[in-house]
Amino acid sequence: MIPCGFFEEGTGLAFNCYTSRRTFGRLSPRIEINQIFEELSYCDSNGTCHDNDPSRYRAIYASSTDKKNVTLLIKTVTRDLKKVRCYLDDLPYSECVLAIYIAPAKPICSGPEFVEDGRAAIVTCSSDPVYPTARCEVMISYETVRRNVREQDRMSIVQNLTDSEQYPGNKKLTCRFKVQLTDIVEGLYQLDAQVYVPVPGQKTNITKAHTSLELKAITLENPDRGSRQITVTPKPQELKVNISVISNPPPNSFSLAVSHDESQTPVIVPSHLFSVQYSSRGDTDLKGTIELSVLTAAVTVHERFNYFIFSASNGVVGSRPTAFKIKFTWIRLDVLPTQPTCDAPVFVDEGATALITCTADRVYPSGVCSFELTAHSQSVDVPPYIRTRNNDSTAYLGQQTVTCELRLPVAGNRAGEYQFQVEITPNIIPVTGNQSVFATTPTVNLANATLQGHKSWKISLLPVVGGAVLILIMIIVALIVSL
Repeated sequence: MIPCGFFEEGTGLAFNCYTSRRTFGRLSPRIEINQIFEELSYCDSNGTCHDNDPSRYRAIYASSTDKKNVTLLIKTVTRDLKKVRCYLDDLPYSECVLAIYIAPAKPICSGPEFVEDGRAAIVTCSSDPVYPTARCEVMISYETVRRNVREQDRMSIVQNLTDSEQYPGNKKLTCRFKVQLTDIVEGLYQLDAQVYVPVPGQKTNITKAHTSLELKAITLENPDRGSRQITVTPKPQELKVNISVISNPPPNSFSLAVSHDESQTPVIVPSHLFSVQYSSRGDTDLKGTIELSVLTAAVTVHERFNYFIFSASNGVVGSRPTAFKIKFTWIRLDVLPTQPTCDAPVFVDEGATALITCTADRVYPSGVCSFELTAHSQSVDVPPYIRTRNNDSTAYLGQQTVTCELRLPVAGNRAGEYQFQVEITPNIIPVTGNQSVFATTPTVNLANATLQGHKSWKISLLPVVGGAVLILIMIIVALIVSL
């Protein structure tokens, strides 16, 4: 059926009925109210008009050389007006449908709400009441440039028209605007949601609501924490690392790689061997915390060190790389240093000191040496001097080689056998179990050392005395001959 036009409820309208007949008794536009066409006003061919309710309806007659017209003026349009039909001498000959609407209420918006693990954002706007229908759309502005989001192939709109609970007899329009965020440029976006009456060829009675969406590529809250060292207790079930970040939307892509040290190429850790949880602080500064949990099955259990690279991204393109990386080292404290090895004693300082050297490797972060006499050793009168030296290990990167020196003075100590037990203790945070390693040194015999010194003295003295006696005899013989 042909529409008469679109009219806002509460406004007025004018409807015309034409005829080419020269004479007639009644030309009347009639309005359908409650399925009955009522004659509210009419005019005859002489131009005389009659109005049944002049306060609401009025007929105006007009005539030209070939047509006569009656215009029905309705001062206030109500939605119960359905159709208008023209009658000529009580016979209908033309009709159309009245499209009555109300101006949509200003939409109320909520969100944005991140969905699909932060890969999309949803803004929901509702207009209540609307009648009989309405449509919605959204415009987005970024850096003062207005764009239709549909043109970016990022926006989808779902519209739902339901009965209004707050305004019976009317409708409620709910619109869900979904924006895909992957590879979108970071910044502050303004979203203008508008609701309108879909009059053919135009948008009527537009109402708007504004909301904003700030997008931020993920970054470390403290850039200087991009590399850290983490110490764990013996045999942990998992390693936990808390990482403070700035991100909006939340991070949604993660990767983890591991190697035994930084010089090696990292190996990707399967996703089932680590888990990630993100919690937002709820502040306007877009800060949150990533909790990374790594199962011990992700590493080689016989190594003290494991070097990790963890990456996270939220898909937003920023001025920095779209994924940050954090490097950290897992240090297992339940790995003991190697068993100490001790060299045979040597005498230094021209035989005045007995030197014993013991060495242990794979010590972290450094070590301390100590010596005790064994139960079978003779007691000392002059205590030995102990020295500890820590050097970078060549066999175990990032750890130490500890060398222990025991210097036992010969003078002041009685002759006999001396034996010690060396203990090398790592300087670490106290953990369950003793982290020290032990070894027994070879025996030092101070009696043999002293005797060896005397033998050397006797051997060196005999040639000197013999030579002097021989010279003296030659001098005496020469004197006798000269006499």
